[in-house]
Amino acid sequence: MDFDIDEVAEQINQQLLPALTETIRANASTYSLDRIVIHDSPFEAGRSFDFEKLDGDYAGSLYEWIHLFCLEKTLYELFLNSSQIEEAKSVPAGMIYAPEDDDESYEEIEQVIAELHNEAIVAMALAASGCGISTNAVLSYLEESGLEHLADRISG
Repeated sequence: MDFDIDEVAEQINQQLLPALTETIRANASTYSLDRIVIHDSPFEAGRSFDFEKLDGDYAGSLYEWIHLFCLEKTLYELFLNSSQIEEAKSVPAGMIYAPEDDDESYEEIEQVIAELHNEAIVAMALAASGCGISTNAVLSYLEESGLEHLADRISG
């Protein structure tokens, strides 16, 4: 499948980032949050996500939230072929879609997913900060991961 990485990431982020920001704001106004945790998931009633969990397994993480959002809004269709879309749909709960090394457009897909993750981390931290929630855990993760340029965007 042929696609422009930046264009696809931009198209998805136009929907993803406002939805993510609104989810954080809505949860912050409903619950007294001292961490970036979502109690009201738009995907499953009663499902919580710990958006500060940026390392380790994907269950209940920001990454899983992004995966579910892309499934719900059929955004994978922008950059996956039909067999990859079916694979993304069959990913078990608590996991996220990732292409196989030999998949068509493997590197491009990895780049789109990385761009979505990076932009979502920044948007999530900015939204949390705007709600008075500490972003120290996110900033520490970014700095430890060599992503200081993203931490700088959050710290402003």
